[in-house]
Amino acid sequence: MKEKIYTTKKWKIPMLCWVVLLFAASVAGFIDSGIQLSACEDQGIDSSALSIAILVSSITLVIIASVMCGGFKLLNPNEALVLNLFGRYKGTLKEAGFYYINPFSTAFNPAASTKLRQSGCGHQNKCFPSYCCRYASETAGLRCG
Repeated sequence: MKEKIYTTKKWKIPMLCWVVLLFAASVAGFIDSGIQLSACEDQGIDSSALSIAILVSSITLVIIASVMCGGFKLLNPNEALVLNLFGRYKGTLKEAGFYYINPFSTAFNPAASTKLRQSGCGHQNKCFPSYCCRYASETAGLRCG
């Protein structure tokens, strides 16, 4: 399998503006439907279909914007993200920066699961990281150098 390196960052700002706009529209819809529902109650009218439709569409916009927020990725220097979409490899992000990817794709950092055991004594896998080299040499007879 050949590695596909994604270098484009062109969708980050437009998608960020779009998500902020969706959240703002949903807040405005909540406020407007609340005002219309309270006005209908004050006049003794049954709740209007328009205010209920605005409320339902506002809830839908919140759900859509929340799902879209999952596509924003921040990549630090000297890191990489492997992108999988429904179990299939889609590419790798290697450049540091702010990205927008498909919100349904899984971003996996292969180096995050690697644990470096550096105890400082030169005996790899013989000294525990919590041990000081001095105590390890006294108790186990290891010579640190």
